[in-house]
Amino acid sequence: MTRMRAAVVSAWSPLHVNDAEIPAINEDEVLIAVCTSSVGAVDRELCAGASSASLPIVPGMDVAGVVAGVGSRVTRFRVGDEVWCVAGDLRHRTMGAWSEFVSAAECRVGFRPTNLTFDEAGALPLVGLTALQAVRRGMLMPGNVALVLGGSGGVGVCAVQIARAFGASKVYATCSSKNIDLLRSLGAVPINYQTHDCWDDLDLDLDFVLDTVGEPGTLDKASKCLRPDGHFVSIVTSSDLGDDHRPPFNTHFICATCDDSNDLDELKALCEANELSVPIQAIFDLDDLPKALTLSPPLPR
Repeated sequence: MTRMRAAVVSAWSPLHVNDAEIPAINEDEVLIAVCTSSVGAVDRELCAGASSASLPIVPGMDVAGVVAGVGSRVTRFRVGDEVWCVAGDLRHRTMGAWSEFVSAAECRVGFRPTNLTFDEAGALPLVGLTALQAVRRGMLMPGNVALVLGGSGGVGVCAVQIARAFGASKVYATCSSKNIDLLRSLGAVPINYQTHDCWDDLDLDLDFVLDTVGEPGTLDKASKCLRPDGHFVSIVTSSDLGDDHRPPFNTHFICATCDDSNDLDELKALCEANELSVPIQAIFDLDDLPKALTLSPPLPR
């Protein structure tokens, strides 16, 4: 078998599901039969034409599936293993998960958490890795106080749980009114951004702020709440965060990468310890991906 079905963006026009070549694998790669993927912000951006990616391209970055083939130098995985990974590379705008098969370097693949379904595992790798690396970059320590802006988005939900797992004494998280109960169930202190300015509610020193939203002036506002040795981490490369105040704290801008499987293994351990999960909004078949993009906008954060 050399052909498969894949969702392909071949022009800046509606997504189409067509026949495509099953990817060949190099000696250090595995071929994965994709069981589930996700529809994320990066995918929406690409399908809407707001991307510098070269065409044609198969969108999709999250993968949960079964190993269907291994290269000659692959030692960790065998055909039939249940795995997960992030397909492609955000930095180079390569993807490929919205297909029946995808190839990935062995060093970028991990075993699927045993307590997650394929649907659950397929929604977690990219947002989970982003949150894990953000919390780690923020040097979060046991007893620290954290704030997650956009706490009910994909990265935010994961960051709240990871911060709690890392020992944060309190995790504040902004959200809309419909997601207050969700965040409270995850152990966060929700702040409804529709009725409150979170910066007015915070009269304490924060050790860590994670920005997943990128609203203008965020960095300046954070400077009034963060401790001098605190950390501000943003996954949004916005030029409008503000720079009126030179922050005395540490500032980081990150984009999730997965150069080896260690971070995926850490996510797996968090999941299997029941410290990390992600809510599923809806499930679509591959042929219904165009409908998913139209009818399933991101949840309010």
